[in-house]
Amino acid sequence: MTLLNMDHVRHRFNGPEVVRGVSLALHAGEFLCLLGPSGCGKTTLLRLAAGLEQVQQGTISLANQIVGDANGCHVPPEKRRVGLMFQDFALFPHLTVRQNICFGVTKMTPECDQWIKQTTERMGIAELMGAYPHTLSGGQQQRVALVRALAPNPRALLLDEPFSGLDVTRRASVREETLALVQDTGIAAMMVTHDPEEAMFMSDRILVMHEGLIVQAGSPAETYFTPANAYVAGLFGPVNRLYHTVAQRKVETPLGVFAADGMADGDQAEILIRPEGILIEKNQSQTGCSVKVLNARLLGNASHLRLAAECGSAGVIEIQARVPGVFLPDRGHYVNIRVDTEKAFVFPT
Repeated sequence: MTLLNMDHVRHRFNGPEVVRGVSLALHAGEFLCLLGPSGCGKTTLLRLAAGLEQVQQGTISLANQIVGDANGCHVPPEKRRVGLMFQDFALFPHLTVRQNICFGVTKMTPECDQWIKQTTERMGIAELMGAYPHTLSGGQQQRVALVRALAPNPRALLLDEPFSGLDVTRRASVREETLALVQDTGIAAMMVTHDPEEAMFMSDRILVMHEGLIVQAGSPAETYFTPANAYVAGLFGPVNRLYHTVAQRKVETPLGVFAADGMADGDQAEILIRPEGILIEKNQSQTGCSVKVLNARLLGNASHLRLAAECGSAGVIEIQARVPGVFLPDRGHYVNIRVDTEKAFVFPT
C-alpha cells in the first residue's frame, strides 16, 4: 500500500528551484531515506510532505487523500496525521517529559496510556516523566522526541536528521533503538540525512538527491554497489579518481584494466575506486602494482594508507587505501596492490 505519494513536486525559494519535479512513493511499513549534501532539496521535500511548506507545483497525497497541490489545496500539518522529528528535537521547555509526549494526543485512552508506559520503559526514560527537557542529555531528549512523535499513532513518521546533534557513540546506540521501535510499530517512515552510513543502516530504500532531483532510487546494496553515476559513488566517502581514454570497451590504467561497457573508443572515462577497494597483496604478483607508502595511520578497526604509484610519463598518482585491522608499513616501504573490481566504477566524464 502506498501511504505517501509526491507527484512531480516543484518548489523554489526566492528564485532558484530547490525541488525540481520530484516524484516518490512511501509504502506502508517502509523506512525510506533521502540522502544528499546540504542544499540538495531533501529537507524541503520533507517539509512539503509534512505540510510545513505549501506546494507550488505538483500533488501530494496521504493514504490516497490529496493534502497539497498547486490549485490551493493545503491540509495543515496538524491534520495530516504525521509524526515529526526535528534536528533540534523541538521539545517544549516549559513542559515535563510526560506533557511533551502527550502534547499531540487528542484523546488519552487506556491503550495509549499503556503504550506510552511500555515504550518509555523500553527507551529508558520512564523515570524521567516529571523532568524538564533542559535537565536531559541529548540522547534522552531524542528518545522523548521519538515517543512524542509516535504517541498520537500517526500514519507516517518524518525525521529531519534526528541524530546529527549526538556524539558518535550515542548516535549509534540511539539510531539502533529508533530503528527497532519504528520497525516494531510498523509505521512508514521517511528520514532526511547527509550521512551515507546512516542511510545504509536505517533504510529499506534510499533516494539520492542532487540539485533538487532524485538521481538514484534503490536498496542500500544497490546504491552502494551499483551507483548510477560518479556523484552517487562519491557520496560514500573519499574515492580514488583516474581519468583515461576508452579503447576496445575498456580503460587501461596503472592500477589495472577496467571494463567500459556502453562507451565508445576515444571517450574520456572517469574511474572511481573506493579506498577499501585497494587490496594489499602479501606476495608480489604479476597482476599487482608496486606502490610506495607515503603515510599509514590506524583508525581503530582499519588502517588508512596514502600510497604513490609511479605512472611513467603521467608522473606519480596518489592513492588512498583502507585496510581492515592493523597494517602500518613504514614510510618509503613498497607494497603490492590490486583492485577489487566490485568497488571500482567507470563513468563517462
